[in-house]
Amino acid sequence: MIIGVVSDSHKNLAYLRKAIELIIEKGAECIIHLGDDYGDAEILNEYPIRSLRVPGVFCPEYFDKDIKNRIIEEISGKKILITHTLSSHKNDQREDLVPEDVIRNNDVDLVLFGHTHLYEIKKDGDIIMFNPGHLQEIMTKGRSATFGIVEIIDKGITCTVFDLERNKIVETKFLQIARI
Repeated sequence: MIIGVVSDSHKNLAYLRKAIELIIEKGAECIIHLGDDYGDAEILNEYPIRSLRVPGVFCPEYFDKDIKNRIIEEISGKKILITHTLSSHKNDQREDLVPEDVIRNNDVDLVLFGHTHLYEIKKDGDIIMFNPGHLQEIMTKGRSATFGIVEIIDKGITCTVFDLERNKIVETKFLQIARI
């Protein structure tokens, strides 16, 4: 299973569209938008691909109690926490799903997050942490626009960050992932 991951598009629909097209080109079966801006993800409906989204902390939808701030989704046998930020926010509407608790309790295999605009792939205990970066037009914190690809196979998970010119920025393979 190949999953495309985008975050922090901040109304830059041109970059978001380009990332979506590259993600589809890579064979993704699902695209996940990690927020900021929640409304940007509406364009995912224009493409014939499954999509999931959560709002970012700067979106009014983040404070709408009818919209989930965080989701745990099982995809290809892996439990994935989808969140904009790893930190709790004082106005979080879903206090039952606090990222720190989910990670501490080893309740998921993979955490997809954004907010910092800095791509990152690492492990926290047995949990893979993946931030695909941002899709703003301007350089943010010294980095250009990027998106992520997650590939789930029987023996593990591969996380890759690409720029909008199709260049692979970083890739990490995690083999024999098994949740405790």
